[in-house]
Amino acid sequence: MTTFKKTLNTLMVLVSFATFSATAFAQYVVDFEGTGEESGSYPAETVSLSGLNWQVGPEVQIGTAANDFKNGLRSARLRARDGSVLEMLEDKADGIGTISFVYRRYGSDDNQQPWAVEYSDDQGASWIQIGSDFTATATEQTFLETVNAEGDVRVRIRLTTTPGTSGDRRMNVDDITITDYIAGAPVITSSATSLTGFTYEEGNGPATAQTATLSGNNLVGTGNVTVTASADFEVSADGITYASTADLPYNSGVITGTGEVYVRLNGGLTPGVYNGTVTVNGGNAPAVIITANGIVTASLYPPAHDLSSGAYQFTEWNDVSAAYTYPANMRFWTAASDAVTLNEQPAGNYTGAYNLTSASRINGLNSDGVSFIATGSAGAGYPLGAVLGINTTGKEDIEVSWTGGLVTQGAGTPTPRFYGLRLQYQIGQSAVWTDVPGPVEYLSENQADGHAEDFGPTVLPATCNNQPEVYLRWVYHFIAANDGGSRPNIRLDEILVDGSDILDPAVQASATALTGFEQTLGAPSAEQSFTVSGSNLTDDITVAVTGEYEISLTSGSGFVSSLTVPQVSGSVSATTVYVRLNASSAGTYTATATVSSQSATDVIVNLDGTATEEVIPAEEELLYYWHFNNMADGTDVTEIIADYSYLPDFDGKFTYTDPIAGERDIDRYSVGSGLNLQQGEAEGFSARVRNPSSTRSLVFDVPTTGAEGIGLKYAVQRSGQGMLHNIVQYSVDGTNFISTDLVNDTLEVVGDEVWQLFTFDFSSIAAADNNPNFKIRITWEGNTTASNGNNRYDNITLTAASLDSDVSVSKLENEKPSLYPVPFEETINITSSHNITSIQVVDVSGKIVKTEAGSNASVQQVSTTDLTPGTYFFTVHTTSGTFHVKAARK
Repeated sequence: MTTFKKTLNTLMVLVSFATFSATAFAQYVVDFEGTGEESGSYPAETVSLSGLNWQVGPEVQIGTAANDFKNGLRSARLRARDGSVLEMLEDKADGIGTISFVYRRYGSDDNQQPWAVEYSDDQGASWIQIGSDFTATATEQTFLETVNAEGDVRVRIRLTTTPGTSGDRRMNVDDITITDYIAGAPVITSSATSLTGFTYEEGNGPATAQTATLSGNNLVGTGNVTVTASADFEVSADGITYASTADLPYNSGVITGTGEVYVRLNGGLTPGVYNGTVTVNGGNAPAVIITANGIVTASLYPPAHDLSSGAYQFTEWNDVSAAYTYPANMRFWTAASDAVTLNEQPAGNYTGAYNLTSASRINGLNSDGVSFIATGSAGAGYPLGAVLGINTTGKEDIEVSWTGGLVTQGAGTPTPRFYGLRLQYQIGQSAVWTDVPGPVEYLSENQADGHAEDFGPTVLPATCNNQPEVYLRWVYHFIAANDGGSRPNIRLDEILVDGSDILDPAVQASATALTGFEQTLGAPSAEQSFTVSGSNLTDDITVAVTGEYEISLTSGSGFVSSLTVPQVSGSVSATTVYVRLNASSAGTYTATATVSSQSATDVIVNLDGTATEEVIPAEEELLYYWHFNNMADGTDVTEIIADYSYLPDFDGKFTYTDPIAGERDIDRYSVGSGLNLQQGEAEGFSARVRNPSSTRSLVFDVPTTGAEGIGLKYAVQRSGQGMLHNIVQYSVDGTNFISTDLVNDTLEVVGDEVWQLFTFDFSSIAAADNNPNFKIRITWEGNTTASNGNNRYDNITLTAASLDSDVSVSKLENEKPSLYPVPFEETINITSSHNITSIQVVDVSGKIVKTEAGSNASVQQVSTTDLTPGTYFFTVHTTSGTFHVKAARK
């Protein structure tokens, strides 16, 4: 690129701010392209650049290498060792309006250093800084400042630090342009060319504002001077309302009001260093640029990684990571000295770069993690180690794996210094740091450069389970000085932290509700049940009921209001809990059974039932009874006379109608039923009604003279091929059979060889009462046509709710025995007109519950302590006959 073209480019960059009316600033340009504008080494030498002598160096040369950033053939290369400077040795006339140049780092040189631009108006006796320090980066940048200094001046670019006399941190500078100062030109000046020191800890921004006072001269027209902040900064004209821009009014060529502008570092930024600018434009004056820089620091303790979202992993840390930044959920701590102890408290967070090559430092090793090395110099901080935050809520058995390694061993001879990297833990931020049992640590002793060792998975102590804040730290600690020399450089890599889910204790119940408990006062209700179980338990299961309910783990006994089901190794397998209602008064009872265990959510089973007063049913009068115990064996019959009939001059009977030649009729079956037993009869025989039955029926001839409220009951079962349904009809004229008003006239005979009790109620049929022509018929459906198969019948009764007093209720001529006291408790006395030969006690279901031998006297006392409260029928056999008497036990 020619000098003319480069100069033209520079003019185009400056044209927006370098005009006043129609007159352009004169300027002095150094582009390093002129004849003789070169130097070949870093020691200081004098070079004429665009007509004025400059001192190039020390540690500066004019570079032409491929890695030099340059517009054309050459640019200045500043090496950034102690004393590096590029300085004018002669004055430029006509002062300085603005100064600008472009710059970038040399090649890939890292660890760049800060530089300052200065001018002198007294031939170099003293120097005034222009703008703020600047540092080269990997991309091209422009330095541009308004100076407005008149007279003879000279400038220089110098290194502001002393990084040492070795190492390369090179920067290139090109196209230095200095415009002349022109009096009377529009100009804006600022009380500050740089604002530094903005800072806050992450989460506590924005930073405290700083101010610069702006003034203007010869500004064109009337309007506003606009102040614009670069990213990460914001400005305000009143110190209250902040935005990316702010306006200051001007009039008659000057800025009115105080001219103050407020600048601050934005809130909500992540830790790191923030460099920016505040640019002031307006009134046709050259732009004024105020540099701004600040730091957002990290909290000492890192935020905790939540293991419920997945395992934590650390696998790399880039060597060009910015200062003040750290891996996710980690911090790197510094100590007060290089001799870190295992109980060392942090001096603070490490805030240096991660690619330093000297002094104490922490280096990013990219895919090899991060390393720690202490030296005799604090440098960016004596490394204490790495700290990791973990949230283990809901997790247990926390496992930690990691890799320790030796980057370089110390240089002590023959035995270098001895350091270690030990794993410790802390619960919360105020507890004592404790070694992970082992201890678990990497040791540098006797290791070669590049050595690595994998650790874990190591299970942390149980106290680390289920904690919102657990901190792990790898302490880079001093062990022994040995023969001195440099310290070992130890690395940390491949951290993996994970845990197992803690399963909450849980209890279960097989039901959410048990309803329909029915209790007759004087005895508990029938039992219902549900099962309880549990998993991950830390304690036994407790089951408790409220109200009038009782529970037990054993059917029939052991009922209480609360019980415990033991857990074994945190589990309870399905265990049955029996529940019953045992109220002391009548009413409706709703309650709950609560299943609970420590830390488990309770399970509720709702309970609902009723308790009623005992209703002693009205005594039924027995009209007819077939028990078949006296039936002869071996011969089929078609008619069977009742074993008992209430009318003195009539015997009830039933007939198996319409016999079929060659087919069976009715015979005796060897097994009887215990259902509906009457008059103290035992389970004896039954009557077997044979197939085919499709065209036949059982017709009962049962007059109901003087009787009302008729009912039919009988026990029935079938063989495997027996008839499936019984159909009951009745006749009020002795001829025609109907089922009108008879509820459930058809019943199914279920199962095989299973006795059932069938009940048919004629009490709503007025024509059935007091009817000498009353008959009942049974027919069948299903399995009726084959020659095999049958129904078996036993204990067939026809009863009445009431009977006229002038109708004999027994063929016996003697009076019934009397019972006292009634109701009875532990004993009852029976008195008869004739000697008592035996006594049977029958419950309301017809079952014989007690048998007593007779005393052969007219009075006998019976112990009833073995009877539960309820109604009983006493069958009293005497020398004159058998009597049935009813009484209730309290």
